[in-house]
This record gives sequence, C-alpha cells and structure tokens, in this order.
Amino acid sequence: MNKNESKYFNTAIKMDEALITLLEKKDFEYITIKEICDTAGVNRSTFYLHYENTSDLLKETTRYIIDKHLAYYEIDKQRISLQFETCKREELLFITDEYLTPYLTFIKDNQRLFRVSIKQFNSLNMGEVYGRMFEHIFNPILERFQVPEKERSYMMKFYLTGVFAIVMECVPAALAEHITKAINVPTIGIGAGAGCDGQILVYADMMGMFSDYVPKFVKKFANLYEKIVAKLKSEYDEFDSGDEVEENLVEQMKYISELQNNYVFNTNFLTDEQAKNIVDNLFTSNEVYIHDLKENIIYSALITDNNVVYKKYSDDLNLVQYSINIKESQIQLKR
Repeated sequence: MNKNESKYFNTAIKMDEALITLLEKKDFEYITIKEICDTAGVNRSTFYLHYENTSDLLKETTRYIIDKHLAYYEIDKQRISLQFETCKREELLFITDEYLTPYLTFIKDNQRLFRVSIKQFNSLNMGEVYGRMFEHIFNPILERFQVPEKERSYMMKFYLTGVFAIVMECVPAALAEHITKAINVPTIGIGAGAGCDGQILVYADMMGMFSDYVPKFVKKFANLYEKIVAKLKSEYDEFDSGDEVEENLVEQMKYISELQNNYVFNTNFLTDEQAKNIVDNLFTSNEVYIHDLKENIIYSALITDNNVVYKKYSDDLNLVQYSINIKESQIQLKR
C-alpha cells in the first residue's frame, strides 16, 4: 500500500468510526453528512471524494464491522463447506470453544461495534448478512439433521437470538415454579402461580370492569363495573325505567371492548427536528388521545404501528413522512 492509498484508507476508517459513534446516539435516518464530517475531523469535499451519500458510507461501515468480526476466525471456506457434508453429525455444533471463543473475544474487544450492530440491526442490514449465513451455513447443517424446510428459518432465528424470557399462561403453579428454578432466564406468569419471576395481570379484571367472568387467580382491587353502570344511568335520566335500562347497559358493556375504531394519520414531510419530536414525544408516550373536534370528545388511543417514508436531497436535507395507525383504547373517554 503506497502513501496515497494508506491516506485514503485511514480517512475511510475515520469516517467508519465516526458513523459508528453517531449510531450509538441516534438512528441512521437522522445522521447528517455535516455530523459525520465534524466527528471524523474531515471536510465535506473529503467525504464526497469517498462516497456519494450517507448510504454509501453505511454499506462500507457494515462491511467494516463484518470484516473486523471475521478477522477473529481462521476461516477456510472450502474446508468448512466440505465439513458440513462429510463430518459426523455431532460435530456440526457451534457451541464449542472453536466457535465461541473468537466470538466472545470479538465482543469483549469491540463492545461499541457489537452494541451498534445490535441496536442498529435494520439500518446496518444485518438481516441480509444472516440470510447469507442461513443459505451457506445453517441450511446445509439443518439438512443433514433432516429438519423440515419450513421449520429451518424459525430454528435459525431461535439459534441467533436465544431465549431471553418465557411466558407461561394457565400453567399449574407447581410446574411453573419448577421450570423457573430450572432455567436461568426470567419467567412471566399469567395465572401460573407466585413461583414465576413476574406476573401479567389484566387491568380490566383487576379493576372489576366485567361482571360475567373473572379468572379465579385474579385479585380485584375495585368494582368499576357497578360504578360505570351507575354513572351511565345517571347520565340517561330519560331512560329511567329500572331493569330495562340496566339490561341495555349490561348488553352495551359486553361489547364495549370489541367496538374500537381504527384510524390512519399521515403527517406532511417533516424536518429532522420535527420528526425527532414525533419519535420522542408521540411514539414513546403512554398517553395518546384523539380529539374529535366536531363532537368535542377526546378518546384514549393506542398507536399500533407506523410506517415512514424518507426523502433525501443533495444539500444534505432529509425529510420524513409518517403514516401512523391508531385505534381507540377501551373504556377511557374524556370531555
């Protein structure tokens, strides 16, 4: 490598490291060329000498992370490929010192890279990397074990992510406790006894919002059903006809959790700062409401999903448009 090539290479490494530093703090879509140049200590003309845009740099940074990882392994592609076909099945395991030691050493030596690769999984297109792993490594191994093809993708995801928790619903308490003691990941119980590490309780059951059925393992902290019925009766004086009113209200209560309106809201194209406000203040909020201006009613709501469209301009301006799916929440109503 001559002097010019070395200088070019070192500058590219600086910008790779600068992007990794920024990816620790924010999503790729909000990172500008100016921020990359300032962090790397280079000017914009140097950036454009190497890349056309930030996406080009992202591709190179992904390659940089992968190459740094692979450098910890002694890889002989031909030997590995032949091994999949000829070795004993019990040797087709990756939970061995040969594979685990380099992997764990890489994580120890490159904690920033590892955190970024996990946090920015989609931005760095790690799904495509794992797709190639599946095609060339996992698929041949699973074929040797005669695993049905439709199950292989699921098994690969399980292998890569592992188990981080187990949810047990309506499992006998003694069995749930036995499982909790036998494993080293948290267990979450839904009517599975006090032996689990955590419990999920449905607020509608806990607050006594329904009278027909309450699971026997639920502790009721209130009886909102009676209070809601009483309040509704007081609001409809013209229907004060005793049992008939209560029967109608009870029938309405049965379906109140099923009748939920769904909406799709589309924003205009937003600047980075406006988009950041949407992400920080709306998407992460536990209190979202829809205001019906015509009826002057405010509905409690839940954001179920969102899609985003990006527009990039040569002057380093990024615009973002969100499409937000919202459904009305149960029960809560404000005037």
